[in-house]
Amino acid sequence: MKKYTKLSALILVAALLSACSSTTVNEPQSTSAETVAVTDETTTPVSDITETEATTAETTTTLPEETTTEETTTEETTTTPETTTTPETTTTPETTTTPETTTTPETTTTPETTTTPVTTTTVATTTTPPPAPTRTTPAAYVEAADEIAAIVNSYRKSKGLQECQVSVYLTNAAQIRSVESVTSFTHDRPDGRKYNTVLEDVGIKSSLRDFGEIMANWNPGGTGNKLDPDYIVNGIWMKSSGHKAIIDMPQWNYMGVGISKSSSGRYYFIIEFAETKRGITSIQ
Repeated sequence: MKKYTKLSALILVAALLSACSSTTVNEPQSTSAETVAVTDETTTPVSDITETEATTAETTTTLPEETTTEETTTEETTTTPETTTTPETTTTPETTTTPETTTTPETTTTPETTTTPVTTTTVATTTTPPPAPTRTTPAAYVEAADEIAAIVNSYRKSKGLQECQVSVYLTNAAQIRSVESVTSFTHDRPDGRKYNTVLEDVGIKSSLRDFGEIMANWNPGGTGNKLDPDYIVNGIWMKSSGHKAIIDMPQWNYMGVGISKSSSGRYYFIIEFAETKRGITSIQ
């Protein structure tokens, strides 16, 4: 404050001196001292000037201090743009993941589980027997065996039944069974097996659907050991209800006759009847 007061006083003194010098140029020099003296008297004392200027300086310096308060207050307190961070905290688009969790099309597998039913085609199997073997009937009994087959077919025909074809397979099977019946006159074979296993032995059973057997033994006696086929069919089998029932079965389409003779002169007769499986055209 003292510096400002001294400066103001010096400026004021300088101004006064300049004014006095300008007014005394055209006047006589003798009056110059008086003018200056008057000027000095009429001028405000230095002390008064100093106080005025000091007051002025003090009052003028007050304004800068007040204005600085407004500047600092405004700048320091106004921070609203810096604290506003709403756009930064808004993260809703990032948390939305609904399209990623939707997997319904992947779990739909109905077209893959649809299975077309498999159609099964049944094919009729036909079993062709091996080539017909050689007939094993002893020559002495061939004629009598064929005559017995003819008498049976004649009877079946008279009853409206189909006639049976003579098969070499069945003839050989019947011949085996006639030899076995000499020692075991039953429908079981000497080794204990059933009679129909003979059909396996001759390789024909797989072609057959059904089969039957009749058997008889006869001692000619007073006929001189002469075979009598008619007597065997009509005198023995046709008089037995069990044997006749087998002869009358309509399904038979093949047969074979076998004849054997024991050491004592007794004859043994066998007929093997058979029905072939569907598709089997011949078992000759």
